[in-house]
Amino acid sequence: MQGHALEKVIRILIVEDEVITRFALEEALRDLGMIVAAYQDAESALLHLETATFDAAIIDVALPGLRGDEFANKCLQRYPDMALVLVTGVDAQQGSRRRAPGDRVATLEKPFEFAVLRDCLKQLGLAVPDAPVLAST
Repeated sequence: MQGHALEKVIRILIVEDEVITRFALEEALRDLGMIVAAYQDAESALLHLETATFDAAIIDVALPGLRGDEFANKCLQRYPDMALVLVTGVDAQQGSRRRAPGDRVATLEKPFEFAVLRDCLKQLGLAVPDAPVLAST
């Protein structure tokens, strides 16, 4: 048996109030072998952040209650190395901020193809596989 270097499993937090979008993202990311926690609001996700860490978060900007951009700022205060993808229904060019060198924040405009999100996570420095991970038997 050949030895393979163990790759770190990527932990992703999803904060999305639209049920269908949240479930679709959760399923697609799990198929890529990631550990996923998904919440419909920022307040619930913040509670989870007290006991768990994540490599990245995918955050809907227009959340009820605590807005997604406010939640993202709280994430960065606690975990400055966390990669963040802010998802918005408005023109991403209008609402996006300038990225500084080493910045791990990106903005995607809805609707988007999953391949675009996967590429975005890669650009933020995550080792995201191109194809679903098949379980070995």
